[in-house]
Parts: sequence; structure tokens; C-alpha cells
Amino acid sequence: MALIIGSELNVKIDMGRALSLAIVHDLAEAKTGDIDAYTQITEGEQIVDDKAVLEESAMRDMTNDLPVGSEIYALCRAYEDQKTLEAKFVCALDKIEGFLHIAESGVEVYVPKEFHGDYADAAVRAFDDAAKGVPELVDFLSVIKNDLRTQFEKVGVKWVKDV
Repeated sequence: MALIIGSELNVKIDMGRALSLAIVHDLAEAKTGDIDAYTQITEGEQIVDDKAVLEESAMRDMTNDLPVGSEIYALCRAYEDQKTLEAKFVCALDKIEGFLHIAESGVEVYVPKEFHGDYADAAVRAFDDAAKGVPELVDFLSVIKNDLRTQFEKVGVKWVKDV
């Protein structure tokens, strides 16, 4: 997704670095499992903090004995630290991907009482700020959100703006 969206939107990043970050950023979840966005929103920061601690430990365990372990670990840290444009780009796309999955699967497979429609906005705003004005990613998310809002309204799910 990073390669396609980055190329289509002509985003000025080191695509090799972005792809490396995209490949390893969820590696620890192979060991720890994932927590979906809705659970993170509804259960708060403590679950996010606990997840980060578990993933840090898992990454250390998984990379400790590998010849390229330090490089893989450094990539994971770079993604978590969110200091580079590439890390912010991959993180924003990771958030957007969740919305795309719901839109493509159909909202019928994901029907909570409410849907937090602004969940991915913070990641996109952080990327936009770092990129000093890349409205294409914001526009891309807007198209997806408009489609989701329409789908959710058809099945009577409240669209919440709260992030």
C-alpha cells in the first residue's frame, strides 16, 4: 500500500525506507496479537500502553539472536518513535488501511453501536504537519470516510466525531 499510495500521490519520501518500515512495523504482533482500533478507543490509553510494553519485549526476543536483528529492531523503533516522514507516512497508511478494510468488506461485518469516524485523522494530521502540506493523503482519507459514513448510515450506525 505504501508504494502504491506514495507513488500515486507523488509523496516525496525515501520509498525504500518506508517499505522497510511497513514490512517490520507489525512484526511483534505475530507474537503478541493485535488490538483493534475500536477496542483501543473504547478502553483507553492503558491498553495502548500495555500493548507497547508487550510488543517491545517481543521485538527484543525476536531479534536478539538474528544476524540482522539490530537492524530489524532499529526499524521497529524508528516506526514507534514517529520522528521521520517515512515513519509518519507508514503509520498514517496503517490507520487508513483499517478504514479501507471495513469499506471493502462492507460495514455489515463490522457493526458496533457507533463508529469513531475521526480515528485516523490524528495520524493523517501528524503526517501532513511533518510533510509541510501534503493534502493528498487527507483527501484520500476523506474519500474513504465519506464512503464509510454512507454505508454506516444505511445500517443505522451512529458516526462519532471525537478525536
